[in-house]
Amino acid sequence: MCIVKHKLDIKRKLVNTRCPHCQHKLDAATEAEVAGKEVPKAGDISLCFYCGGVSNFVEAPGDMIALEKVSDEEWLDFPSDLRAKLQRVSRDIIEFRKRKEHERHG
Repeated sequence: MCIVKHKLDIKRKLVNTRCPHCQHKLDAATEAEVAGKEVPKAGDISLCFYCGGVSNFVEAPGDMIALEKVSDEEWLDFPSDLRAKLQRVSRDIIEFRKRKEHERHG
């Protein structure tokens, strides 16, 4: 479990957290379709912009939140249209990262 300080501001900064899939340091969260919503909060879904891994924010001790990998059971509980969107965006992230890596190393 990667614990983050529960700090919400306009930039939606995250403090001291890493992706539970790739361990890349994460420093911000951005909402995707819900304008004006405070993010992140427990129950929100997260896609890592580095590896495309699907995680969710969960409650943690001391007014903190944490990122955990979405379990197989949780994944199957998502509506099928949400799973399809998450898979598509995750695939796009992975392809984007591959292109950037290829451009960097020729």
